[in-house]
Amino acid sequence: SLVIVDGGRLNSFRTFGYVIGCTKTKKAALVDPGGRSDFLLQLSNEHNLTVQLVLLTHEHLDHVAEVDSIVQMTGAKVYLHADGLGMYRTFGVPVPFAENTFYDIPWVRSQVQDLASFLLSQTRPQSVSSSDSRSPPFNPPDKLINDGDVIEVGELRLRVVHVPGHSPGSVAYIEDKAGIIFSGDVAMGGVVGLTHLPGCSSFSMLSSLKRFKSEISNATSETVLFTGHSWPILAHTELERNKFLNSEWKFFTTHMLPNMLTPIIAIAIPMLLLRLGTLYINDLRN
Repeated sequence: SLVIVDGGRLNSFRTFGYVIGCTKTKKAALVDPGGRSDFLLQLSNEHNLTVQLVLLTHEHLDHVAEVDSIVQMTGAKVYLHADGLGMYRTFGVPVPFAENTFYDIPWVRSQVQDLASFLLSQTRPQSVSSSDSRSPPFNPPDKLINDGDVIEVGELRLRVVHVPGHSPGSVAYIEDKAGIIFSGDVAMGGVVGLTHLPGCSSFSMLSSLKRFKSEISNATSETVLFTGHSWPILAHTELERNKFLNSEWKFFTTHMLPNMLTPIIAIAIPMLLLRLGTLYINDLRN
């Protein structure tokens, strides 16, 4: 086989990260180093691979937490989708309007950085102390990728498929010839990524699920899906078991409808309480 894939669970968020390498050239990439950089590099060494790239399926902290460590130890180049740069600048923390220059204000940036450092301490507590809690959790990307790009890892060719929804910069990496798909948090173990966090979009996710379903349907029966939060599974098996890939109604009722109702409820309840309070005061006066 021309390809090696290895990996495992990396942090307390149950994020999975992977090593993918070309057996012929011994060149490799790490996918989503969200923790345990020593573990990922150990896997690379066991397979006699040289890590040259870090490929991020999206920009959330639990998938990018160990980018800095990997870059320092290997000199690898970091690839991220262009639409994920905004949230990447806020250290992978899902904040509203991450692309806004508001987050370039020093005080605001320091507050987000503190939050990132706290979350990071939950991911790799052994690596964070009070002395370095204000340091950026990871380096900026070396290359911003886009839908349709092809990334070379030795003789492997990973096709970039933009699947926003869980985050603006979510992508899947697909090696058609080897039958490998890195899906990130798009579809994983019968579920799909959350769509209620800042930067998420249930409408974008619905479109992405349709496209991702098409990619899986056209894949070979031996194609393996390597996800962001579940163990590897045959892509066709995931297609059969994941109701969200097969039922728009299921996705609408569990993701889109709650997201639409939440702001309405958030406005309606205070207004209702205000109205009841007004009626109660008027009743006391009468």
